[in-house]
Amino acid sequence: MQRTALLLLPAVLIGAFGTPAFAQYFGQQEQQADRTLSVTGFATEKVSPDDIFISLSVETRNTTVTAALAANSHTMGRVISALNSTGVPPNNISTSRLGITPIISEPTGIAPGIITSYDVMNTIQITLSNSTSVSTLIDTAVGAGANRLGGVQFKFSPSKSKEIEDALIKEAVADSRARADLVASAAGVTINGIKSIGINAGMPGPYYGPLGLALPLEADHVNTPIMAGQREFSVSANVVYLIS
Repeated sequence: MQRTALLLLPAVLIGAFGTPAFAQYFGQQEQQADRTLSVTGFATEKVSPDDIFISLSVETRNTTVTAALAANSHTMGRVISALNSTGVPPNNISTSRLGITPIISEPTGIAPGIITSYDVMNTIQITLSNSTSVSTLIDTAVGAGANRLGGVQFKFSPSKSKEIEDALIKEAVADSRARADLVASAAGVTINGIKSIGINAGMPGPYYGPLGLALPLEADHVNTPIMAGQREFSVSANVVYLIS
């Protein structure tokens, strides 16, 4: 009797899996699988930067450190006063570098070179909120004694970047929905929900104006027009919609 029971057990299992109820269960599982439509929306905008940084220096040279530093300090004081007079707040001007370099003569024969003078370089950074007065500020600084331009850099402030990004995200999602409605209408399906959303934002980084290198300047230099231009922000939104 025991052997008979063992032989019947496989037959009972095969019969159970072959019933219509089991086939119906798998049919329900297939029907419950999500039917989706994936669409990507886009939004772009060209915007002018709201932060500008100008790097200016005063370079002086004299036979003694004391004389070179004193001359440099005196000239830089005039430069800062001139910038303040044009409306640049004192808090928008900061020292970024101060260096003293000994100038050594070429060795002659077996005699080593000797220190002949000292070079003092004092560099300041000026922060502006617009580009309309960049050329004027450079001219003013040069007229007061600045003789090196380290560069002009344009940036977007964090608050400006966030404002633009938030607006573009809304536009990109709306563009995705408009495209999805168009596809759904053409395909004869209905959108009844969202499964997932993915956002990809491309925010421009800082960039330099036409004078991006440390250049010596003369008091009678020709005014170089400096234009900030515009940079493009872009956002894409990939939305997976549920359809029926």
